[in-house]
Amino acid sequence: MSRLEPSSHFYTVSGLRLHYLRWGEPGRPALIFVHGGRDHAHMWDWVAPEFVGSHTVYVPDLRGHGDSQWAQASQYAIVDFVTDLAALVTRVREETDPTGKVGLVGHSRGAGIVLRYAGTFPELVGRVVAIDGIGRHTRWETPAPERLRAWIGHRLDADGWTPRVYASIEAAAEPAMRVNRHLNRELALELARLGTRSTDGGVVWKFDPRAHYHPAYDFGDDELRSFFSNIAAPVLFMRGDESHLGIGNVEEWLPAFREARSVIIPQAGHWVQHDQPEEVLRLLREFLLD
Repeated sequence: MSRLEPSSHFYTVSGLRLHYLRWGEPGRPALIFVHGGRDHAHMWDWVAPEFVGSHTVYVPDLRGHGDSQWAQASQYAIVDFVTDLAALVTRVREETDPTGKVGLVGHSRGAGIVLRYAGTFPELVGRVVAIDGIGRHTRWETPAPERLRAWIGHRLDADGWTPRVYASIEAAAEPAMRVNRHLNRELALELARLGTRSTDGGVVWKFDPRAHYHPAYDFGDDELRSFFSNIAAPVLFMRGDESHLGIGNVEEWLPAFREARSVIIPQAGHWVQHDQPEEVLRLLREFLLD
């Protein structure tokens, strides 16, 4: 049996040409998967086809990532990403069911994006899955002048950055395997193949390195609670018991939601969907197809 392949599409937001993959033909309820920072849409290639029978699946490349255009002036605040998602949701609802609700699955920064979107447009969202991310970072506890000073330093330094060139796909995959000890070599090579482009002397990752640094401003905790309490859809949190993010306080935020629960997956780090794929897929099916 041949492998199911997605179709490739583009849309424009604020002058940026953004890319997304679509699995399946329009007509079924829309399900959108959102990746995290320094990642790309193809990280969901193993899971998206599993929902084609029940949904039309959309998987965007965030601005500055994958095959989406890089933002000018480093416009990578989370509100920019949420705006991009809002434009995509409008587009996909026109293709599927303008009266229906969409399902949202986000990992890391993508989790923060889908949660904020769901809190802003609660009437448009049917289910939300947040994988190792909640959109609240300990860095916001640092005094604002210190945050701004650090961010300005990164922004100015970035003007002199050049992409790191790796001699081969194998060399590009090595850092990912060092960071994530659960990541198997075959998947690492596939992610590197799809997430890099050729250049003189080898390959470079497609993401804009400027997108790595979160802006110095964000919504405060009380404002985040207002987003979370405004989400009408059921919410499922997943995180690995070995995650380096240290967001053990997810459970503390659960009372802010109308309907939410948290699942901790053993022997998994930040990239839970790569570390324990069968368990993640089981939980997604159980939650999204209920």
